[in-house]
Amino acid sequence: MRTIYSLPPTQYGALWAIVVVVLSALIIGWLIALPILTRKRVNKQFGLVNTTTRATLSADQALRERYKARIRALADKRTDGEIDDRELHQGLSVVVREFVTERLGVRAETMTLTDLLANQRTAPMAYVIERCYNPAFSREGEILAMPGENDSRIVTIVDALKVVDSL
Repeated sequence: MRTIYSLPPTQYGALWAIVVVVLSALIIGWLIALPILTRKRVNKQFGLVNTTTRATLSADQALRERYKARIRALADKRTDGEIDDRELHQGLSVVVREFVTERLGVRAETMTLTDLLANQRTAPMAYVIERCYNPAFSREGEILAMPGENDSRIVTIVDALKVVDSL
């Protein structure tokens, strides 16, 4: 007959249990703290944090002011009689398209009205371009006033200024 030896389980000291609990707590704490400590850095890297500086804001404002001045210059030329309605609307179309191209990086100069309406980024300017289409391409160069409008040219100029302010 064979004798089977039975050994009692190994006994560990209480110190080892404390070490395991403390290390587990440190690992869990690290896993919780890691996303919190690195969130800002990761978001900046992938463009998820608004990192706009004052310089960028002033450059955007300068760009807006430059294009608003061009729109006002066109309106003044029309008021002075230097250009007619057709030239005013063609000029507004060009200025708004150039602004959107420079501001958003979208080639708005070569886009049709359908393309502008389909693109979510250029949709706000499409209304102005649509108002400029008829007078820019008609022989008379006049825009049909919408109900309640006294002077549709002024409405179109104001709408162009709004596009420059809003994009």
